[in-house]
Amino acid sequence: MRARVVIGVNAGVILALGLALLVPLVLSLLYRDGSWKSFLTPAAVMIPLGTAGLWAVRQRSMGYVLDRDVYLSVTLAWVLAALLGGIPYVLEGTFNNLLDSTFESMSGFTTTGATLLAVLEAETPSILFWRSMTHWLGGLGIVVLFVAVAPTIGAGAARLLGAEVSGLTHPRLTPRIADTAKVLTVLYLTLSVATTLALLLAEMSLYSGIHNY
Repeated sequence: MRARVVIGVNAGVILALGLALLVPLVLSLLYRDGSWKSFLTPAAVMIPLGTAGLWAVRQRSMGYVLDRDVYLSVTLAWVLAALLGGIPYVLEGTFNNLLDSTFESMSGFTTTGATLLAVLEAETPSILFWRSMTHWLGGLGIVVLFVAVAPTIGAGAARLLGAEVSGLTHPRLTPRIADTAKVLTVLYLTLSVATTLALLLAEMSLYSGIHNY
């Protein structure tokens, strides 16, 4: 097993989630809903940790990436994302155990829509936004991850993407996997913005429009 591959992929996940937590953090401060600590605390740990992990693995060449490294990296990345994504729920008191918070987080990242929340309206705006954001990241997350870690993994990036995305048999949009990820990211963001604008035209508030895309 090449530990640098596994560390690189999962460091990218940690960094991406840490940066994502800054969005509901800002929203919490704007709405003054009192939930800002639930996002600031994990973000303050995850961003430096993820950055340090990526910096460490980029100091040495990856060499040839084995298939077992690819599958182990993807499996651990999913488990790690579910655990870390549920931390704000625990800190906020939405759930009082790690099992429920991890279920809610995994439900979001897998875009299944299942929830353990009995009354959604009882949660603060920023917590509800984070729940919706995990669904959004579930669709975008894999390409964001590749933008972050493809230069580190090198030739193994294409196989890592194939292990994550089922049925990936079509040619890439661009010769380089990192460029393909960037193109997909732009398309995803464009669709998200277009959907939000359509909801605004339907006389929804900006928060509701973004929250419901």
